Amino acid sequence: MAIISESVWDDIKEYLQERIPSAYYTLWVEDLRTPELHDNKLNIFVTNSFEQDQLQNIIEKHIIMYFSTQENKTVEISYTISDAKPQTKNTITQILDKEPEPQSNTTTQTVHIEEKEQTLQNTVANILSSSHEGEEKKVLSRLEQKQKKANLNPRYTFDAFIPGENSLFSLNTAIAISKNPGKAHNPLLIHGGVGLGKTHIISSIGNYILEENVKNKINKPLEVIYVTTETFMNEFVNSIKDNNVSAFTNKYRKVDVLLIDDIQFLQNKESIQDQLFHTFNELYEKGKQMVFTADRPLSELKNITDRLKSRFQRGITVDITPPQYEIRLAILRRKMGNKETELSPEVLEFIAVHVETNVRDLEGAFETLTGYQTYMNEIVSIEKARELLKNYINANKDSDLDLVTVIRAVADAYGTTLANIKGKGKNQTAALPRHVAAYLCRELTNFTTNEIGDELGGRSHSTVINSWKKIDSEKAKDQDLNQKIEKIKRELKFSKS
Repeated sequence: MAIISESVWDDIKEYLQERIPSAYYTLWVEDLRTPELHDNKLNIFVTNSFEQDQLQNIIEKHIIMYFSTQENKTVEISYTISDAKPQTKNTITQILDKEPEPQSNTTTQTVHIEEKEQTLQNTVANILSSSHEGEEKKVLSRLEQKQKKANLNPRYTFDAFIPGENSLFSLNTAIAISKNPGKAHNPLLIHGGVGLGKTHIISSIGNYILEENVKNKINKPLEVIYVTTETFMNEFVNSIKDNNVSAFTNKYRKVDVLLIDDIQFLQNKESIQDQLFHTFNELYEKGKQMVFTADRPLSELKNITDRLKSRFQRGITVDITPPQYEIRLAILRRKMGNKETELSPEVLEFIAVHVETNVRDLEGAFETLTGYQTYMNEIVSIEKARELLKNYINANKDSDLDLVTVIRAVADAYGTTLANIKGKGKNQTAALPRHVAAYLCRELTNFTTNEIGDELGGRSHSTVINSWKKIDSEKAKDQDLNQKIEKIKRELKFSKS
């Protein structure tokens, strides 16, 4: 293969820049290494599988269209995962390919030359391998030290995160921040339910920045701290007891990147809010990056001071919703790759269909079945999976939640009445809330579809099922509808706590 000319690559990049969002171009195209082209096969170099997935989703079809319309050529695109720099590779190739000048044409001398050449190649390869491995170990050791100091879990990286429509905006925003901390979006607030990946993403930001510091041997590396709100509060209380508040403030006001998880626990904690307010101001004025997570939107947090809320609102707010079926299945398949025991495709699909709550429950269900299969030496069937996962399958359901409470919450959310939802009206102001009520009653309670239908004004089993299917389908396409349903769920959950 031959590297395509810089002028052609520049034309392709210009073509892409006109057709994809600027944020995507900056993130995924601007720094791409020049591809190789041989006949109709275009090979693109990427640094990891995550980058490959993004390019396949975002630019691949445009590159194919460029060659079709601009070059009158049909191309097939492949990817090579490699960190190698072309210049280094070319230099080594030249050294290895250089032949010594022959002294004579005898067979003995030819063999001798070939042996010397092979020895040289082996020596160079061994030196490069040893040097690379030694440098890798040093980098890894330094990175581990930095991660430990920053309280970061090294398993949480962008590469290990499987994105979907439910999380792509959050993920791409986090990557943009990681590449340009303090300048892209400050602060970033990520909200979403339990177990959906907020901690994974916020930690990935820190791990990415630290890895770049170590790999590129930056003279003044950025200092990163990840902390849960609970730990932040405990450290503050202890600093008061020890009469050493200055040490606490110095720790958090002198960092370059501050990552705080679960700020919903700031509710009703005025002294901690005051401390975070002043920390925020100092870091913000210095252009330092801050990222926060919460289990619900900022508007639903109670007893947070207006001045602190206004600080959180200065930057960008993104949300993560429960993953769709395809993403749940992809997560399970990736986990399968790290296991010695294999679940059947049918069982994986069963888990993906029935465990819809969050990624944490999905992984827990997977571990339950693989553990059973390993330790009981028995292949897990669909029937056995249903038996073992009964608690996960019913995890969304609340035995204490009655139908009237759910229907009233829907009525309040849509500004209508119980009578209107239960009535015979077929206009949109009655029909949509009725469909949503049927959907949520089936999702959140243990009542049968017949019981749900009776409470909704004498509807039949099939009517309830059709309503459930309608909303389940539409909320995947309608973001406003999905957000309203998630808000009703949160209100029902928090009204009991």
